[in-house]
Amino acid sequence: MEKVKHWWKAASMDGAASILRPASVQRALSILEMEVEQINEGNYEHYMQKEIHEQPKSLTTTMRGILIQAGIPVTMEVASDLLDRNTHCGVHINAGAEIGVASTKAYTSQIVVMAMVALAIGGDTISCQARREAIIDGLFELPSEVREVLKLDQEMKDFAKLLIAEQSLLVFAGGYNYATALEGALKVKEVALMHSEGILAGEMKHGPLASVDENLPIVVIATRDATLVSFYKQQSVIQQLHAHKGRLVVMCSKGDAASVSVGGTCRVIEVPQVEDCLQPVINVVPLQSPGALARNFDLFKIFVKKLSLLAYHLTVLRGYNVDQPHNLAKSVTTQ
Repeated sequence: MEKVKHWWKAASMDGAASILRPASVQRALSILEMEVEQINEGNYEHYMQKEIHEQPKSLTTTMRGILIQAGIPVTMEVASDLLDRNTHCGVHINAGAEIGVASTKAYTSQIVVMAMVALAIGGDTISCQARREAIIDGLFELPSEVREVLKLDQEMKDFAKLLIAEQSLLVFAGGYNYATALEGALKVKEVALMHSEGILAGEMKHGPLASVDENLPIVVIATRDATLVSFYKQQSVIQQLHAHKGRLVVMCSKGDAASVSVGGTCRVIEVPQVEDCLQPVINVVPLQSPGALARNFDLFKIFVKKLSLLAYHLTVLRGYNVDQPHNLAKSVTTQ
């Protein structure tokens, strides 16, 4: 990995060493060789739990992959509308098998790939060279930081217990972490079968604030960004939600608990701080396990040995199938 890191930093200023542009791509039939251990639960209770804990390894494997043509200009497509046969190039995330319907390691690996594509495209920007190198350093530290986040297991179990009987959950965030709010809310919705919404923090006063009271649980993602603009906005959001008696849980960077907990009344989850564009990888991990709590508290005793974070915990304790959520499939075969 260290050699790869130096290769990224030494990429030519015109980007030629970073992006390969083949004239055409010939797809050949290939046989996928896998060990049995890769497609069974191993020492874990569920595939989703296993895949959450595989993320340090899957992120490393993703970064060992080779970028094949980033494609300029870039257009965004909704995944459900895009067929692989319509593409002439691609970037493989190399995250390994993901059996559970709810995506975990594939999602975090996609964030890393997008960062790598951006680095490759922006390799000729001298003014951004320091920022570029900081992101590259952050990428190679990311797997170890994710391991640190996974140590929040017990803390997320405790939070999940508070949500067993709840019907709704709101997740507020801004900047890079708006996508994290959407993904975290989706995980709770997918596997815990609980209404959940990810909301752009700046939109709080345009409707969502009307539903805030002392009964509605709310998660606010307030980790630091490079300019601190988003961070300060999140502090303002927290104060306003607190003024309306919201039941707040705030995710913040390590050392910021006092800054985000208004009067010490908020529950705070501290996570490692990394480069802001990579922070969503860190922040989404605690939210991947909330869906696994269940209404039947006895189930908590059964699974307490190996439960991971929020969405996962919420689902298991509610007594639902965490690997095969109601009405959902891993691949969509019909329009």
